[in-house]
Amino acid sequence: MIGNADPTIDIGRRLARAEPTQQLARRWEDKLVDWLLSDQAFKTQAFRLVDVYPALRSTADRFDHLYSYLHVQAAPGLVRTGLRLASKSGLGRRVAVQILDASISRMARRFIAGSTPEEALPTLSDLWSQGTAPILDLLGEVTVTDRDADRYGTRVEEYLTSVASRMAAWPPQDHLVTDHHGLLPRLAVAIKPTALSARYHPLSADVGIAEAATRIRPILRSAIRHDVFIWFDMEYYAVRDLTVRLFKLLLEEPEFARVNAGIVVQAYLRDSMSQLEDIVEFAASRPHPIGVRLVKGAYWDTETVEAAAHGWPSPVYAEKSETDANFEACTSVLNAAYQVLRPAYASHNLRSVANAIADAQRKSLPENALEFQMLYGMGDDLRRATNQLGMRTRFYAPVGELIPGMAYLVRRLLENTSNESFLRQSRSHEELDELLAPPRPKAIS
Repeated sequence: MIGNADPTIDIGRRLARAEPTQQLARRWEDKLVDWLLSDQAFKTQAFRLVDVYPALRSTADRFDHLYSYLHVQAAPGLVRTGLRLASKSGLGRRVAVQILDASISRMARRFIAGSTPEEALPTLSDLWSQGTAPILDLLGEVTVTDRDADRYGTRVEEYLTSVASRMAAWPPQDHLVTDHHGLLPRLAVAIKPTALSARYHPLSADVGIAEAATRIRPILRSAIRHDVFIWFDMEYYAVRDLTVRLFKLLLEEPEFARVNAGIVVQAYLRDSMSQLEDIVEFAASRPHPIGVRLVKGAYWDTETVEAAAHGWPSPVYAEKSETDANFEACTSVLNAAYQVLRPAYASHNLRSVANAIADAQRKSLPENALEFQMLYGMGDDLRRATNQLGMRTRFYAPVGELIPGMAYLVRRLLENTSNESFLRQSRSHEELDELLAPPRPKAIS
């Protein structure tokens, strides 16, 4: 450490000194996106268009929606002028739709590693060679029938088997496959419990959990055979407690006593600390450590709107600074429990990552105790910086077709263009001291 400096700030400065890896074309693309989406009203219109776009089949429908969503007062003048000119001829409308098709596809490829495991493998292999391991995520978030649930479970198992067998031949990366508890799998796979039962809902909780468990057991058996880590993703608040119950139910079965698995805690939830403490207690009762991934959460808009619509208290913190402060409080608890679990931090925020490292050093955790997780297509420079510090880093790699991946893509775009996101701040060259300053919430309640 440098003198008497705050260790979090010192580590943050070391992370920030990593050389940028972003290609020039990507930087200009980021600047263009920032400019186009600088107006909140226009950004909302653009994301509404992206959300409905997969359902539009004809060129006429696509142009009509393009025009109605984006030819608005909030749009940049260049966009309004271009759409007005395009609307005057059939050729113009076709060209506008082709440009939009290409733009959406390009943006999707930025955040989605491939439409199939085979298509994604070159990307996974390249990032493995750079010292980063994958968390494979099969896209497809809406399950309304038993057939949908069966198909999702089968595809997860197939993807798991296919990628794990290919990865076994890749060159060793010792720092990615060991931690303070011993050996770790090369591959991790994320599963969404809501995709494994059409009745995964509080009103049919027992049935939904039983159905999801039935479809997850074969996945866990394959994970044991092929040495794969399974992450139980945490989704919207209404099913949070169901997922905790499901996770405990399966891991308490003798067959899965030593399976490599983990669960997620969302720091934007007001009761996340009590959830974390419950999971730590559960981890302490097991013969094999579980992973716990701390995130901030990706359903803030959904949770606040739904709570307001029903007149319920919002389950999430209203201010970003409150979430940031709670993330740091949860970090301290999670690090303190390292002997019974595997702490993982999923964040692109420089302060949050630096604080997790500094807290671990204050608590004298083993150097390989922490894992950092980042989204494919985001936080490339921060990922490289954690690698340079010798930290174990994984990237969350969505795989699937563009249409079922649209909901995921929209959330990633929302995160990437948020005025408060670290990515936007770093591109705007805000003062490093401001990025590394401790969160100052009005209150944590």
